[in-house]
Amino acid sequence: MSARTTLPESVRFQDTELTIIDHNGTPWIASIDLARALGMRDRRGVHNLWTRYKDEFSPDMSEVLNLGTSGNLQKSQRIFSPRGCHLVAMFARTECAKAFRKWVLDILEGIAAPPALPRPKTLTNAQRRAIQKLMQEKWLDNDERRDAYDRLKRRFDVARYRDIEKTQIYKAIDFILSDAPDAGASEVRLSLPIERPEVVFDDATRIAEALYMVNDCPALVDALRANERQVEGALRALRGNLAALYDRMKHARCHAGKFLGPE
Repeated sequence: MSARTTLPESVRFQDTELTIIDHNGTPWIASIDLARALGMRDRRGVHNLWTRYKDEFSPDMSEVLNLGTSGNLQKSQRIFSPRGCHLVAMFARTECAKAFRKWVLDILEGIAAPPALPRPKTLTNAQRRAIQKLMQEKWLDNDERRDAYDRLKRRFDVARYRDIEKTQIYKAIDFILSDAPDAGASEVRLSLPIERPEVVFDDATRIAEALYMVNDCPALVDALRANERQVEGALRALRGNLAALYDRMKHARCHAGKFLGPE
């Protein structure tokens, strides 16, 4: 999963190159660059406007950035968010202030990096132990077991098997069982807790996936009741496929249930 997009190092307003300061994924501009963009002589023009109207600037519009020390001096500079830049330009009386305000709304705000996506929840300790136990049972040779782990990681496109999403545990077990030399169900009995699926029921595919994972009806009923409005349309889409879905559930219970232990 990729991190949020990196902001550009600089951006151009008319003939002025402005350095971008990445402040929590948002492009901020230093007062010296803001003054240059607005056609002011130096940063004091921006500082005077901020001082005069500072009660109109919220904390998310302007901050003082600490640049560290140089000799015995502490260096810092005031920076402005896109909204802060726009407000400074509202108070400015320079010829290019109007064009700059439009540029901020059209260009500067548009390059803000999107937030990082939440990382999926990976296998629990109990789920990892279940996979390890099954691997040890099916592959006695260390080299063959190492190759089996590599095939499992390629199947789920992860660098480590523990990075498999925890909602994929049944699929991982099915894959291991089908990949094993005897391709049979495991006789190992483990007490692996089955959690209620954290699923957003927004389409028929996810409904099917939830039904595939759930191994006790009360949890399924609770999940459906809690998401009644969201699943209404999806359940209609599943009509006609319930028989195939039931067979899929039986198949999963047959293989995974024997391995993971009784309900």
